Amino acid sequence: MVGFKVPLIGHEEVIKDYPYNLVSHPVEYSSQRPVIEMGVNTNSEHVNRLLMTKSEDWAYEEEHRVVDVTRGAGIHTFNRERVLECVIVGMAMPESDYKTLRQAVTETAKNPALSGLKLYKAQMSKKDYAIEIPKFPF
Repeated sequence: MVGFKVPLIGHEEVIKDYPYNLVSHPVEYSSQRPVIEMGVNTNSEHVNRLLMTKSEDWAYEEEHRVVDVTRGAGIHTFNRERVLECVIVGMAMPESDYKTLRQAVTETAKNPALSGLKLYKAQMSKKDYAIEIPKFPF
């Protein structure tokens, strides 16, 4: 999992390259699926509701999404130097994969713009039925 810094909306350089700067919006959680009647309520508010709504069952995620309507579907580049903050490794990742990832993060952090990039590893809590991420600042 990767963690991103959220750029401040309103700064001209953030707005200029909105999707490239990964400006995100919170997902809304609902017990009802949003419905759009084509030709009746297809304005941006209704389309936004369709893209930004999930079942209440997923509310624990507290998800944010970036919607890019200019580049179409797929994986796109983003302003890594401005928004990439950390990498969080799952607790079940094999040690050999963790070593490879740790080396990649170390190499990436040599870029002065990414010198603060952190790597965290999740672990099972010793006292609760929970996953903990030691030293993660949340």
